[in-house]
Amino acid sequence: MTKNTKEQLSRKLALTIAKRFCILLLVVTVILTIVIGFFQTSAYFRESLSYTESDGAYILAEDLTLHIHERGKQHKQTILFVHGLGSWGKIWDETTARLEEEGFHTVAVDMPPFGFSEKPINYLFSTHDQVKRLTKLIETLGLEDIVLVGHSFAGEVTIETARSNQDKIKTLVLVDTGIDLPASPPPTINSFNIMNNSFVRNSLTTILTHPWFTKSLLTLFIYDKNDATVNKVHMLQEQFKVKGTSKALSNLLYSLSLSNTPRNTNYKALTFPTFIIWGEKDTTTPLAQGQYLRTLFPNSKLIVMPEIGHIPQIEDNEAFNDILLNLVSSPEDN
Repeated sequence: MTKNTKEQLSRKLALTIAKRFCILLLVVTVILTIVIGFFQTSAYFRESLSYTESDGAYILAEDLTLHIHERGKQHKQTILFVHGLGSWGKIWDETTARLEEEGFHTVAVDMPPFGFSEKPINYLFSTHDQVKRLTKLIETLGLEDIVLVGHSFAGEVTIETARSNQDKIKTLVLVDTGIDLPASPPPTINSFNIMNNSFVRNSLTTILTHPWFTKSLLTLFIYDKNDATVNKVHMLQEQFKVKGTSKALSNLLYSLSLSNTPRNTNYKALTFPTFIIWGEKDTTTPLAQGQYLRTLFPNSKLIVMPEIGHIPQIEDNEAFNDILLNLVSSPEDN
């Protein structure tokens, strides 16, 4: 075989490989376009409800109208609930029903962009923005002597709301709250860079909010996968029928990608009783974080729930309610 023949064969092989790669790339692009188009179209038709189409009350709080789930208005002692990422106020329903029976006034708020609260048209999801909304809600409802309960991602907002309203807070309760451990190494790569791309964000949120994935996502956060019941899955899915949900979640992701404000973990001035409820088997915010958080508050106690993951209020609602009732009924004895 001559040298020219070998060169011709090499060029032909390279050309063949390049053509096949281009065909493969085209096929993958077409498939991704179809898949993403399917989920975006599904979200368009699924998100058919106005945010005002829900039971409950609507309260203007700073720049947005917040949807709240309120029970036991005739009772004096108020417990205010703040949910975590991907959830909404209805996640507290079984707990607030029990508390109403026991003589408490409860308010569970849908924190934007979740639930049936108004969706911001911008990226105002910072801790500062959310604290202002909760503070205005407290002021508008005339709440005093509050037991403030925050779960997971809402932990920082809950703590800062308590810090800003110390004269109105009786007790703080933190449930599997996300914090930054001091020993955590700084990331070498900004994993949120990809969130600067609106197409990526919009595609991701339309996929994650699709009903096909709700149960699978829920099981990532709970210890006993059997606790992901049909009713709990449907409860979480209900909020994703509100118009503008996917877009608002996309804006939230962008807001989170920009958030690099150092957290003020000097809580020594917060002298009200602080109770920290934690699932022993939590892999999202491991128990070590709850143990560390316990050291930051001067008047605090850690309560560990055995065989429970990241969402105690739905994994073992009865046990969670008993713990909460014991804490809020006579905190000075705990």
